[in-house]
Amino acid sequence: MLFDLTGRLANEVIGENLEILFPQDSCESSMNHIRRAVSGERWEVVEIPIVHRKGSIRTVLWNSATLYERDGKTVMATIAHGQDITESKKAEETLKESEEKYRHLFESIPIGIMYQDAGGEVISVNLAAEKILGLSLDQMKGRTSLDPRWNCVHEDGTLWKGDSHPSVVAL
Repeated sequence: MLFDLTGRLANEVIGENLEILFPQDSCESSMNHIRRAVSGERWEVVEIPIVHRKGSIRTVLWNSATLYERDGKTVMATIAHGQDITESKKAEETLKESEEKYRHLFESIPIGIMYQDAGGEVISVNLAAEKILGLSLDQMKGRTSLDPRWNCVHEDGTLWKGDSHPSVVAL
């Protein structure tokens, strides 16, 4: 794992200053985390960037535990464990960007869009749907497509009948 993470073999790192493992812009912060852990502070989770020999940056999620002498005060050792979460962080960022893109589309498209849960209840609508229907989200929330207050009609003016309503069929 060390080689994959840093591009360095263990014998290239042992005895060296740990600063060689961190990007310059976050080196001091990373070293502070390490100093605090060595002094006995326990980390639940800390994200620390690690620099690969070739220049790429990996993100490692660390936690630590401190072992004390019998007096309960003197630090005997610090154990730290790290997990490379770089790919997970990239996936999160990609998902966030995608969600923002589609939220913007949902909010700005001039076509009315209504989201319903698996039971058919309205859970969200865009502004266009509110304008088209003349109702606020609060007024629509919880209604199903079968709610008689909708008065949904076919193009010929006949009412939609229960199970044939498009949203019921889609769900």
